[in-house]
Amino acid sequence: MIQPGLPGLNPVCSVCMFHLEGTCDGAERPEDLFAWPNKGRPDCTNPARQVEYSVNLAQYRPEPVLNIPPVPRLPLFIPVLESGLPKDLSLPPGELYGVGLRTVVRESGRLRTTSAAQLRTLLRLPPDARLCLSCSCDDPRIEKLWRRSLELDTWRGLADLCFEFVTGMTFSVWTENPRFTQKYNIERNFASVDFFASLGVPVVPILFCPRDADLRQAGSWLRERPSMETVGGLAQFHKSNEAFTRFLDDFARIRDAAGREIHLLVIGCATQEKIHEAYQRFPGATIMTNKPIRKGNSGHGFSEDLASGEQFEQTKEALIQDNIALFSRICKGFRDGANLLQLATVSPIHSTDPRQLLLPGIGLRTAESPTAPQAVRRSAKLAP
Repeated sequence: MIQPGLPGLNPVCSVCMFHLEGTCDGAERPEDLFAWPNKGRPDCTNPARQVEYSVNLAQYRPEPVLNIPPVPRLPLFIPVLESGLPKDLSLPPGELYGVGLRTVVRESGRLRTTSAAQLRTLLRLPPDARLCLSCSCDDPRIEKLWRRSLELDTWRGLADLCFEFVTGMTFSVWTENPRFTQKYNIERNFASVDFFASLGVPVVPILFCPRDADLRQAGSWLRERPSMETVGGLAQFHKSNEAFTRFLDDFARIRDAAGREIHLLVIGCATQEKIHEAYQRFPGATIMTNKPIRKGNSGHGFSEDLASGEQFEQTKEALIQDNIALFSRICKGFRDGANLLQLATVSPIHSTDPRQLLLPGIGLRTAESPTAPQAVRRSAKLAP
């Protein structure tokens, strides 16, 4: 992935803040030596533009927070909800659901709502529903949020929505981007963790490490924050199984650099093979994706191997409930040590009571049970 260094070939490296801080090893690819055509992405050749972006980072970056509020124990699977859900959808209370940044932030960078209760009403959830926030969305929206965050007091506005935890921001760190842009966005992602943590919000950092220096920085950053046990990564951009393996390899290296075990939040992982590998490599992992809801809302269900297909004879409400239950069951099976063949041969068992769902290894539990299982169950219709 990383080519040998190209020492001495880029004179700008000697005055770059990231090189001076020791978080960049300097030019490593020929692309690090040439001007980048996209002026919105600063490269490693123009010190004047580097200063401009460094000043911006200094203006927005808060003081580091080393005592990060702990993230609560996470379930095996977190389904991500979206606005526009079916009006008769009724999800079981007491479960943890995720929302994406697009659900709470407008294109202008303003929040859609400053009320925790209103957000839950938008998602057809009760006022006390458990929610977490994945701060991942399109680049223009997240850039607007950054530029207006101090003006609009955005960080406090997000904190006021009463999430059980939030992830750090996900400013893009594409491998093909200029190195200075990569570093600028990595630092902004770390800064978002400090913003949330300073407000007392439990936060999961989203880590991007395209180069060895970034892996070392992530390990050092975690060592300075011993209370931080959970880290996250965006799996949806690692399409092939080989790319996903490399993605997990990077988090294994981060774990080694941190010198302790980490709980991995894998965002956007939605195939059976990848979920299986995630639990093999990180047995305590949590899978987070919007696919069961998004597919169900378009009239699609899933087979046991998580291949989706049209099921228009089912209501969207029923499809969403069944999709969530299936993903939960598969995550539990892999966490408990099942392999792909074993899981494919175990069919879900539904009770005659529509409020209940039987999962492999879990006895029948009524809807009134005070401790709900981690898997989402099919529920009776409840008042919105």
